[in-house]
Amino acid sequence: MPDIYQITLTTQTGETFTGKMSRRQPELVNGFVPLAADYCSQCSDLEFCALVEHELYHIAQATDDFGAPKFNKETGQPVLTLRGHDVEEFTGVVRRYGASKEVQELVDAANAPAEVAHIDIARSCGTCMLKLA
Repeated sequence: MPDIYQITLTTQTGETFTGKMSRRQPELVNGFVPLAADYCSQCSDLEFCALVEHELYHIAQATDDFGAPKFNKETGQPVLTLRGHDVEEFTGVVRRYGASKEVQELVDAANAPAEVAHIDIARSCGTCMLKLA
């Protein structure tokens, strides 16, 4: 993947925003989650849904010093922030010392059957349903 991307964001009202973004920048840009078009154009429906869900999991509502949800004082809208991954660990550490609680939760999720079957992706996507009509 390139280091710098030219991005264009178009809102539902037709407003267009353009700019440059690097992979080192946060994934949330003015309330939008940019996706790499080169990857999205060639990935499967299942991979695309997983990517979108992965990126959406990075979005969280910011909290104040007391842990309460933050809201913008002028607009009343939630203040968004980026959230890290649930688990970050080295395979070698897990191999030698065992899984932490967080790693074990990920292992358990990986060993369970998928909650969404491959065929359900197209049936749950509004765009895919329009293509079938």
